[in-house]
Amino acid sequence: MTYPWTADDLLFALVRAGHFEPPQSVAESLLAAADRPDEGLAGVTPLQARLRAAQILIEAGRAVDAIAVAREAAGAAGPDADGVARMDVAGILAEAGAAEEAAALALAVVREQPGREYLYTGYMLWLSSWLAANGHLSQATRLADEAGASAASTPGSDGKFHYNATIRELDKRAGELKSEVISAAEGNREKILDMERRAAGEGADPVQDAVRRRHEARRDAAAEIAGQRPWPALVDDRLLWWPRGEYDRLVRHVPDLAGVLGETWREHTTRVESFLSATAGPVGSTTLLLAHADFPKFAAYLTRSAADPRLSTVQTAFTRHSGAGYHYPARWPPGRRYPCWCDSHRKYQNCCGAAAAITSTRRR
Repeated sequence: MTYPWTADDLLFALVRAGHFEPPQSVAESLLAAADRPDEGLAGVTPLQARLRAAQILIEAGRAVDAIAVAREAAGAAGPDADGVARMDVAGILAEAGAAEEAAALALAVVREQPGREYLYTGYMLWLSSWLAANGHLSQATRLADEAGASAASTPGSDGKFHYNATIRELDKRAGELKSEVISAAEGNREKILDMERRAAGEGADPVQDAVRRRHEARRDAAAEIAGQRPWPALVDDRLLWWPRGEYDRLVRHVPDLAGVLGETWREHTTRVESFLSATAGPVGSTTLLLAHADFPKFAAYLTRSAADPRLSTVQTAFTRHSGAGYHYPARWPPGRRYPCWCDSHRKYQNCCGAAAAITSTRRR
């Protein structure tokens, strides 16, 4: 890449390394940008760039190099009193297989904060789950125990009289939160113990078993994608579409998708409207749904599944697998005098509905 790395570029970096450029090249570009942040980064910190480079190296099977990059990232970040940078580094170390180092780093951060350990319980639970999912069960158990202990130190209801109703309510909520976190920590620990018992019973190496399950999940995702219809295609009466900003973000990273979705955003909405009009039959006879696509969620899906974003069937699989983002699907067609589904702020009859009317007239 010759342009500065943006937050969107960072989101898409693993996909780029998997399908568009050699992983080593992408990792080197990120590391070079981190060394020259004023020129190479835009809205991205050097720490974020280095840690993403480490993730790319992990995916490429170069865990030793990834661990070295993560350590370098921690050193380059400098002292961090709140421990946030080191917690981020711990996550990458865990992903790279340096489980003991990851756990030790996270515990060091927590123990530097006497009286405030509870602030890190959510992260500790996440890291514990991540370690367990990758087969590092003893370290995962240790962190789950620490998370439970940290949650127990959360200030809660002390049974004393409080003169202010707001204070009493906050105190009550803190106590409820403490109970929830302790329960989550105990549940997490039980899951890890179950994994240990199962691994012992099967005589399996937990780490290798985790690798096998990850490969199987990606193989299953590839089979699912291969069985989908090309976009545009309905999934449970729902069609994926890309709002203007999300469309621009997507096509910037995957120009080939313009040929699938529509060469311009307006061509994209025209294609969506035409497909729905042809699928629904006579006007008003069928109600379909429009699912707003979301670029960050799509990038996460691609990373998880290792899918090639240029495939039209991936669009359909994304709709089926993830719900296509966080928006509630919109009903189609809207009333003619209602705002258009494409968010143009025009009435449907004067926007995408005009194309529907022409299509309906032609059918007659």
